[in-house]
Amino acid sequence: MEFRDPIHNEIFLYPEEISIVSHPFFQRLKRIKQLGTTEHVFPGATHSRFLHSLGVLAVSTMSFQRLFGPPQEFDSLEKKRLFFTLRMAALLHDLGHAPLSHVCEAAMPFITRKNQETSRATHEDYTRRAILESDLSQEFSSLTKKYGVQASAIASLIEGDLLSESLQGYFLWKGKDFFPLLSQLVSSELDCDRMDYLLRDSYFCGVSYGKFDLSWLLENIRPLERDNKIYLGIEERALISIDDFLLARYHMFLMVYFHYKSVCLEQLLLKFFSVSDFLLPWDLTSYFQEDDYTLQKQIQNSDNIYAKSFREMSLPPKIMEIFGPKKEGKELFSLVESFLKNEGVEYLKSSSAGRLSKYTSIPEKKFPIFVQHTNGLTKSTSFSLLEDATDLFKKYKESYYIERLHAFLTPSLEKKLKSFYAKNT
Repeated sequence: MEFRDPIHNEIFLYPEEISIVSHPFFQRLKRIKQLGTTEHVFPGATHSRFLHSLGVLAVSTMSFQRLFGPPQEFDSLEKKRLFFTLRMAALLHDLGHAPLSHVCEAAMPFITRKNQETSRATHEDYTRRAILESDLSQEFSSLTKKYGVQASAIASLIEGDLLSESLQGYFLWKGKDFFPLLSQLVSSELDCDRMDYLLRDSYFCGVSYGKFDLSWLLENIRPLERDNKIYLGIEERALISIDDFLLARYHMFLMVYFHYKSVCLEQLLLKFFSVSDFLLPWDLTSYFQEDDYTLQKQIQNSDNIYAKSFREMSLPPKIMEIFGPKKEGKELFSLVESFLKNEGVEYLKSSSAGRLSKYTSIPEKKFPIFVQHTNGLTKSTSFSLLEDATDLFKKYKESYYIERLHAFLTPSLEKKLKSFYAKNT
């Protein structure tokens, strides 16, 4: 089976995978927009989680082939098992996303976890349960019979941790543990997820911020061994491409993902959730019937003021914004917010601390990324950690803060606010 994709051209499915893509849970992703409310700013951004998931499948396949060779040359059942386990983890990593992607996580139910702590469910919870607890797991039977693929191994790659003791040895090949490497391809600073969505989102948004040299990055990834474990490594000559990749994500955050109009729309939805009875179900069958269209129907049928503002795109004006690494203007921002509270004005507040990477803030990285240095004269090799091989992490160590206030103001209040603002600047 073949799909035609504007980013990666042909994307192929093996016969054993067709029933998984055909399952209603996965088909539902056609009705979940990748970028939620962003289409109201960038009208081309109507691409779906379905398309993105196929793209991650494609990038993971290219990555695996670069590391292990083409499938026709696989010389062992173990290698084939790792190959198809990675493909399924890449394909299904976003399976549990809610309508309009991330914003509806605020409408997910609270659940009691194994440690008896109560917290709101996440899309990862639904993904894991769908793979392990629903009838979707039956669709892995052909892969299991032919290659020994296990649903728990797929879920483990997505989670980044082994979910069952029975998987001890599952990711071994020639006595080496490949779980770290395969997990990094699913989720890390250089994962296949980001490699697809940056190119895809920039393409459909009609911007250039997310572009980077994918082919050169994949050309230079390497499996690197440490203490019998195999990690993701990359050749030193591709460091500039890594810098471009990291900056691409950073700039997409600033210019696209946190655009003030789409974020304001999300804030209206959050207000709508807080005063309505809209709550996503924990039951899997019911949950996977929810999509962008069922949510839009809820909004369309509601007489709630926030729902009305959302569907009519009548956004409250942006009255103040601060941004930058130093949080300059924070004091004035707080004064304006206090003014709105004292005047009884309802307002929307959004804030985010975007940063180049969270990678360097993790004290002890479970799965570090290595850079391979090769001496051109002696051909000897040495290795360093990614964060030590480029100074980009140091240059962008500080978070880039963005905070905004939106409010509907009457002419008299607007005049009063301008006067207040002038006195305090």
